[in-house]
Amino acid sequence: MGDAVEHAGLAFEFGMDSPGIPRRYAQVMMIVGDLEAARAGVDREIELDLQGSNAEPIFLLAQIQRSEGDIDGAIETMEEALAIDYMAADMRIIYAEMLEEGDRVDDAIAEYEQALQFLPGDQRAMGALERLGVAVEETETVNPHADGGVPMESEGQ
Repeated sequence: MGDAVEHAGLAFEFGMDSPGIPRRYAQVMMIVGDLEAARAGVDREIELDLQGSNAEPIFLLAQIQRSEGDIDGAIETMEEALAIDYMAADMRIIYAEMLEEGDRVDDAIAEYEQALQFLPGDQRAMGALERLGVAVEETETVNPHADGGVPMESEGQ
C-alpha cells in the first residue's frame, strides 16, 4: 500500500495537468483515508474539465463530502453530477444511500427505484427497498453488471 500511495503521489505531482491522473490520485487517497489529499486531486480534476461534462470527479467529491460527514453537501454535489450523467445507475444507488442518511427516505426510495430501471435486479437497490418496506417485483431483464464488471460494493466508489 505504501508503494501505491508513493507512486500515486508522484503521478499526481508530475501529471497534475493531465486529465484522469488527479482523479485516480484522489481515489487512492480515499482508499487510505487521506480525505484532504483526495479533495486536492478531485478539485484539480474538476478544474481540468473545462467543458464541465465529466461527472466522475463530481461523484467522487460527493463521496469525499459524505466521508467528511457533510451529508447535505454530498447530496447537493451528487445532484450536480447526476444532472451531467443521468443514467449513472451505480451512482444513483450511492445517492439513494446518502438520501437515507439525510433522513429523506421517500427520495431515497424513488432513487433506488430509478436505479432499478437502469440496473434491473441489482441486489443493493432491491435489498435497500425491501429494508425500507417497499415490495420489489422481480424482472425478466438482466443486470448488465451482474458478471462482476462493476464493483457491487457502494463503499469507496
